[in-house]
Amino acid sequence: MAGLETIDLPNKGLLSGLELRVWGVCGAGTELPDSWLHDKITRIEVIVNGSQVVKSYDARQLLAMMLYKKTPHYSHDMKNINSGSAEEFFYINFGRHYHDLEYMLDLGRVNDPELRIY
Repeated sequence: MAGLETIDLPNKGLLSGLELRVWGVCGAGTELPDSWLHDKITRIEVIVNGSQVVKSYDARQLLAMMLYKKTPHYSHDMKNINSGSAEEFFYINFGRHYHDLEYMLDLGRVNDPELRIY
């Protein structure tokens, strides 16, 4: 992945978490086919009000947080095969755990919520 990918979030409602599904292919003939998708994502951020950071992780930190909060990590990869596909799911919690219905991000109280992936 190169550059910045920005995804606008809804402007109203309550958000307990985000599920980010990442899929990629290892290029044929590359000298380093043994790589993980989470090594290619340098930063995942949730931004509100233009510049206020709500959550900011690199992919390894997010995996560690998922492990700490007992959120399952899904990974399907054939990273040792040229042109092999890989897929990982990441979960960003806004409460104490994924699908927490007591503590959530109120999107109606913020402006311009977005997800940024570097």
